[in-house]
Amino acid sequence: MTAFHQHEFTHRDLHPDSPPSSPRAGPSTFPGSLSMPPLLPDPIPIDPALISPKRRRDPASDPDMFTPTKRMRLLGVGLAGTSSGGFLVSKAKASALQISKIPAPVLERIPDQIVAPDWRVLDRQSSLENLPRSALEERCKALELQLQRSKHLNSAREAISVGQNAQLIVQNMTMNKLQKSLYEKEKGKKKDRILMFPGGKGRHLTADEVIEQKLALDQAKETEEAEKVAKKTRKEAKKVERAEIEEKWKEMLVVHAAAVEAWEWECVRLREAGTRAKDLPKKPRRPLKPKPRQRRM
Repeated sequence: MTAFHQHEFTHRDLHPDSPPSSPRAGPSTFPGSLSMPPLLPDPIPIDPALISPKRRRDPASDPDMFTPTKRMRLLGVGLAGTSSGGFLVSKAKASALQISKIPAPVLERIPDQIVAPDWRVLDRQSSLENLPRSALEERCKALELQLQRSKHLNSAREAISVGQNAQLIVQNMTMNKLQKSLYEKEKGKKKDRILMFPGGKGRHLTADEVIEQKLALDQAKETEEAEKVAKKTRKEAKKVERAEIEEKWKEMLVVHAAAVEAWEWECVRLREAGTRAKDLPKKPRRPLKPKPRQRRM
């Protein structure tokens, strides 16, 4: 359900034959995968103990796994190929005519032709050891018949459940479309123009009211542009800071790996010299990754 509510259909979701815009799921693009280029130089390898279990795990290592994202992609392809439901996966606004093409939900029930199993055959009147062979054969046939009826009943219920779930999905997507259309209608267009004819009446462009309104609109535009520039500057600064942190983190790992290697050689030398295990120096602690600085808005 989380994937259903948060998924945004893209061009690739609706056109599976198009070339991928992003790397496919697999071990090659997951952090810590073996096919990724090493983060450290070859002369100083990283101790496997330094890599956390979270980085060693690869949940996307099976590209054939039927994930929720792939389910949503199949749903998008299926709806995009229909004349009545294609607008549900498009980014265009929904019209009243398109909404009217969505069929009303259908409530289904088990058909009368499917006979319900008779569970009374499970009640044993006497012990099976005392029954003759013919009675046991008849009982087996009766149990087999009721099992077949139960199978047919279960298949019918599963088919009805699939249909009801599909109807719920379509109705929910239709409701989301209506909600977006209603939100845009309530929000309205941004009023960044001077109202020339309020109430259907004209007015002088040199009037104080018009001049004040024009100055207020110009000031609002300048403020908005300044906010955009400041936001872009902060975003670029964060990007540069993240790159610096990653570079510094790699250097810290190199230094730590060298310290661990030196510590191992020192422990070997001390053991050969007869030093007790409790007197050996402690292993260098793994450094913490630097965090970005907290900026005030």
